[in-house]
Amino acid sequence: MPFDGQIGALEIGIVTSTFLFGITTTQTYLYYQLFPHDPKWTRQLVSVVWFFELGHSISAVHALYAYTILHFGDSNVPHMKAPLSIAVNLIISEIVFVFVQGYFLHRITKVSRTWFFTFGCSFLLLVRFVITFVAFVEAVLMDSLDQYTKDWNWALITLLSIGSFVDLVIPFGLVYFLYAQRSSAYKTTAAIVDKLILWTVETGLATGFLAVLILIFYLSLKGKFAWMSVYMCLPKMFSNAFLANLNSRVKLRAMQESTDVLEMSGPDSSVRNTIHFPHRLGAKVTVSTQKVRTVESDGYSKPIEENVCPGDETPSTANDIKDVVVVV
Repeated sequence: MPFDGQIGALEIGIVTSTFLFGITTTQTYLYYQLFPHDPKWTRQLVSVVWFFELGHSISAVHALYAYTILHFGDSNVPHMKAPLSIAVNLIISEIVFVFVQGYFLHRITKVSRTWFFTFGCSFLLLVRFVITFVAFVEAVLMDSLDQYTKDWNWALITLLSIGSFVDLVIPFGLVYFLYAQRSSAYKTTAAIVDKLILWTVETGLATGFLAVLILIFYLSLKGKFAWMSVYMCLPKMFSNAFLANLNSRVKLRAMQESTDVLEMSGPDSSVRNTIHFPHRLGAKVTVSTQKVRTVESDGYSKPIEENVCPGDETPSTANDIKDVVVVV
């Protein structure tokens, strides 16, 4: 197939990616307007992701300029040295993936209170990053794009396969742990958890579907740019999913303007979990747990409240306390 017939797919992907960057920029602006009191690390992460997305867009547009303007009408382009911006675009995409997926793994750790799932996914992310870095170095040194895809075919298949798997496992892992928390929540809190689950499924399906589509295009349309056109959009989809997740807390604020008190009964006590949603909702929800005991004194029943921090329960109280943790 002539190169002129392939460049159209790449051009569509880059133009779409640029459009998605506009949405990313809008969401970033809204985030800083809506959540000025978020933790510093979250605000810095948003800035870092946006700047890398800017670099991703610049490198993509430069690659398009090189192929459509500098080498216009040149059918020998696939056998020539590719512009450096192609290699830069590859490594920037991976950096965005690591930051965004690392954020969602952090959420999973907070919700599940276990590191096993996080360690497994983090290991796969590390493997993918190492392979991507090696592929990036080779892309800088490559003689031609055509030869590069032949020599590093195994690396590209490995990257896309691991990416597809992790992109699906992380959101559905978060759904699983959120659903596990939902079983111990009362009606109002369960509605919030349901909304979080719905948003996670929506954003997870979008990014996961694109990752699988890229792998299918690469395996079935070898030597063509169809897979690369979709790959150009994937980092933007991740960034927008990340920012949409942060900005959607405005809707949670509307669902829960004040404080919810969840009372749960134990064998010899009751538990009061208070979930605070401040006016300017931050990056995490504060969960305080109070253990309420009823003791007999001089013939009268007196309630005694004890503040208990999640994770600090003594063996005698651990079975009496069940927390509902919602991390947003």
